[in-house]
Parts: sequence; C-alpha cells; structure tokens
Amino acid sequence: MIALLFVLGVASQASACLQRIDHTPGVQDASKLIGPGQNFNDVEQIVEALGLNSDDWSLEEGPRRQIKYDLTRQRLNLYYEGLRVRGFTLQASLNSDEEYTGAVSGFLPTISSLDLSAGAGVRRRDLKQALAQYVNDNNVRINQGDIDSKDLRHFSFERQIYVDFSTGKASVVFFAKALVNIPNYIRSPRALFDGNLNLIKGRVSVRSKGSSGCPNALGGNLQFPGLTYGPGAGETCLNTKVRGDTCILHSKRFVVKDVKEKIDRREAEIVKFNCEDGLNDTYNGGYSSNADTFYYAQVFYDVLKSWGKDTSPFDEKTTTLYTHYAKHPNAFWDGVAATFGNGDEVVFPYAVKEIIGHELGHAITEDSCNMAFDGESVAVDEAFADICGKAVSAYLDPNFNWKFADNLIRSARDALRYFDDPTKDGRTIANVNDFQKVVADHPALGVGVFDKFFYLVNDAGVPFQSAFEAVVLANRIYWHGETGFYDGACGVLRAANDLGQDVTPYKSSFLQVGIDLSFCCLDGTA
Repeated sequence: MIALLFVLGVASQASACLQRIDHTPGVQDASKLIGPGQNFNDVEQIVEALGLNSDDWSLEEGPRRQIKYDLTRQRLNLYYEGLRVRGFTLQASLNSDEEYTGAVSGFLPTISSLDLSAGAGVRRRDLKQALAQYVNDNNVRINQGDIDSKDLRHFSFERQIYVDFSTGKASVVFFAKALVNIPNYIRSPRALFDGNLNLIKGRVSVRSKGSSGCPNALGGNLQFPGLTYGPGAGETCLNTKVRGDTCILHSKRFVVKDVKEKIDRREAEIVKFNCEDGLNDTYNGGYSSNADTFYYAQVFYDVLKSWGKDTSPFDEKTTTLYTHYAKHPNAFWDGVAATFGNGDEVVFPYAVKEIIGHELGHAITEDSCNMAFDGESVAVDEAFADICGKAVSAYLDPNFNWKFADNLIRSARDALRYFDDPTKDGRTIANVNDFQKVVADHPALGVGVFDKFFYLVNDAGVPFQSAFEAVVLANRIYWHGETGFYDGACGVLRAANDLGQDVTPYKSSFLQVGIDLSFCCLDGTA
C-alpha cells in the first residue's frame, strides 16, 4: 500500500505511547539465557538450552541469510502449544557446519493462565463473516452497501497467541485477512479477533479505485520524459517474451496485465502486441505505463539481487502487475498483486519507477512478517517501501536526489515526499515524539521517521547499498508482525552489525529522529 496521497486506513485502536517489546512485562532476553560457545544440531536443542518445556514450546525455522562463509543468520518463529506467538521471534546463528551456535537473540514472553480452548468452536465461515462485518463497520468514504462474506477473496486465517505488549497478558486469537475486490471498491482488511470473535484490533486499507524482445516504446510522461525502449544503440531493451511476431510482457518473475481503464481487474488481459508495431498505451500524459511497469519491476529485482542479497519473495511465483487501473490516483499492493492507477488531474499515471519499487517493497514485508497491521507497524512498513522505491533510482543513477516520486505530480509541489525533510509536505512527521499527533487518523504519516533516518545514515557516510542491505536483512530476519519504531530500529542495528558494518552512524541517525538505541543489545548477534 502507499501512504498519504495514495491510501487512507482505519485502525480500530491506536496508542500514543511508542511500543517496546523489551518493556513488555515478563519478557526474557534470549541472549542472556544461552552462553557463548555452545553448538546445537537442531532447533529442539535450542528450546532446551533456553530452559523451555519442549512439551509446550517449539521453534519453526524461518528465512535465513548467509552473512559470510562461517556465519548464517536465521529467524525462528516461536510457538506455544502448536500456536504461533504473534510479535515474538528469535534470531539464531549457524556456522559453516550448519550447526546452531549459542548466538541467539530476541525476547521470550511469559505465558501463564492461558485458556487454550478459547475459540475452539469458531468456524471458518464465522471468521469470514466477522471480517466482512469489520469492513462494513469501517466503510471509508465510499458507500457500497453491505459487504458480505462472499465478497471476501483470498481469505485466510490463523489461530495464534497474542501477547499484549503493555500488560504481558497472553490470549488465543484469530488473525484473519482477505481482499475485497468488487467494482469501485477495493479493500484489504486484516484483523485480530479473540475466541468470541470480538475485535482486538485491525486495519482496513483503502484502495479507491522485429520479432525481438526489445520492442519500441516511450517511457515517462509529458512533464518528465523517461526511457526510450527499443533494440537500437542508446535504447533500453524490455526483454519481453516473444512468440512468433508477438511480444508479451511476461517474464519468470513478473507479468503485466492491462485493466484498460476499467475498475474490474478480473477483466484485465496480459499485455501482448505486435513486436514490430511496438507499445502505444498513452493515457493521462503517461507514455507507456505497461513498458515502464515491466521494466522497473525487473530493475527492482536486480536491486534486491545486487544490493539486498535476497530475492526470495519473487523467486517462488510470478507476480502480477496491473496497469491502467481506471482514472485513479492510487497504487497499491493487495497481498497478491500490485496495481497502478491512471492518475487524475493532479498526478500522472502511477507507473513510475519509485512507486513500482515501493509497491514491490510491500511484497517483501508481506512475505517476511505480514506487517502493516497497526499504527507503528504501518509507518515502518511504508518507510521500508519508500526505501525500496528510492533504491531503484539510486541503482540506476548515482546522482539521484532525496525526493520521493518527483516525476509523478503535475502541480508546483515537486515530489510526493522528502527523505531529507519529511515535514516539507506539511503533514508527514520526522521524529517519533510527534507520532501521537498523527497515529489516530493517519499512522502512515509516520513514514517520515524511517525515511529521515535512511537519509541521515547515508549523509553520515554509509553507502546507500550498505544501508539498504541492512534494512532488507532486518525485514527478513529481525522484524515481525507487530514491529514498531523501536523494535524496527533495533533490528536494523543488529542487521548492520551482522554485516560487519560500523553501527555508530546507525545509532546517531536514529537518535536524530528520536529513537535512542542504548537499550538495543547486540549480544547474541556476534
């Protein structure tokens, strides 16, 4: 999803107090429970070394990343009585012999007096209806009548254990999410319900609605000319799939489907055209949303491969990219695909490089930890997506600027957001101490906190690609579904330490946006 201009959201509740997982009553620091110099053959032995009862507790292997020859870092998901403990993960290290070492970090909650029978009788259809009702109760701006459970697509749920960070109390919950996709109305609801299907918290994201692989096309828009695509010298090859004389915007990792200015994406078609004729899908001042979307998605994959060192979200399946979505000032990731609107009188079509990187950045978070759920998490997720978008520009041009989406808006305002001064737009904050001003209505306006940090750490001398690699590693290994500003920042610090980087500029940069990382212990990450 895109913050600010692109998307509004509704949160069931939000706190003005910034969350700190290490401040949760009853938590234990895993790095203090296992001494160095120990090796383990499997996660079951780690459970035992942590002093946990293996009849109750278990660990599930999550994403891993090789840092160097003799060090691989892996996220471990925590389970109690077979249920995932939401918001709590551990990070473990493996040596060159694939043995787990005593370097384990993260926090363990204290779970007692937990009613494991809660919600045992809840049926899938009951949860689906509860989520549909939640959408109805939070119907934003557009009156479409009642949404029924039959309108929920891609519905999924998981029975989990939720630990309230403020009280430390654990309870059995249901995490449910879906996509509402009917004409004129797209929503991506996700919510936590207790065993009686009472809402704990949730969010509804608003989506107002020659036979050669190098065909000719013109990118960019009227105000900001882009690339010239083609097979010739000085032109950029799209590397399309070719069948006979037909070029198809389809690769192993991405496929572009044109909605043809409609609002029902089910009518979209894979973009195919005569290779010799080239692409001509000019609309609303944009020269070829189809060509730009296909090309910059491929570039983003190259960014992940070269700088992020982790392309796994896009290696498992082909990701669909919808273009020419109505006359619509929006772009969004819905949990399944990315959609780029045609813009309006204020903005050009949203198929510009930094927006494309932004939306695919959400795909990474979706794959890693299902964030963007509550106030702080929304802000952190939006900032991560902004950083992904800016990475596309930095990868292509070392003389990039720190404006976000500066080729999108027609008006005198010269960018959508500003990394170096997020407050320049008059709405976005740049310090965590201001978050209470925006959390209730627009938590995504907190995007500027991590945006400003990323600018500062680069300005302090950390190369863009190094800082980007640290942030991607934090997302994949250290962040979780309830990540807020402090836990997210600590995860970035730990990731930078994993990569052998000097953490001093990271600490000072976070401090300048109000995040004091003196609490963030690097024990267990050495």
